[in-house]
Amino acid sequence: MTQIPPLPPAVPPTTSAPSRGLPGWGLALIIVGASLVVLFVIGLLVAILMPSLDRAEALANRTICQANLQTIGAAVDTYVLEHDAFPPDGETLKRSRADLSFYLECPGDTGPGSYCVQFPGGDIDEVDAGTFIACDLKGNHPDLDGGRNVLRRDGSVQWMREEAFQAQLAKPWNAEFAKALRAAEGP
Repeated sequence: MTQIPPLPPAVPPTTSAPSRGLPGWGLALIIVGASLVVLFVIGLLVAILMPSLDRAEALANRTICQANLQTIGAAVDTYVLEHDAFPPDGETLKRSRADLSFYLECPGDTGPGSYCVQFPGGDIDEVDAGTFIACDLKGNHPDLDGGRNVLRRDGSVQWMREEAFQAQLAKPWNAEFAKALRAAEGP
């Protein structure tokens, strides 16, 4: 009978030096590395989303400001209906509506005073519907590409870029308002 030679070992013997590390460290390093990658991705997402959140806050402030100006416009309309004339000044309007003082503050206000308010003189039927009655002071919304909210005689409130605002301000029917705005904002 012939003899079958023995099979070679399944794993050849190693000739390298034995490992000196502690058992399980390889897995721990993989977990730590994966955790760092996750933290990096979360940090990157936060960095990407923060400007969007800042812009959303600025837009919310602009919308609140527009609502405040609409409330002022409603108060002016009520005063005109009751007295058949525009109020002589903002203080008279505030005294006629006790709840109005809350709405005279722009949430984007960065300095003293929030709005310029100037009521047109003369007969109420002769005042152009596009005449400015109130607007933000310059700089209330600096993070929105330079512009301001404007309340017109017809009660409409509109966001206007500074160039368009200045062009409308130069119209003859806005002369009184332009003078009051220059006094409120300075040079």
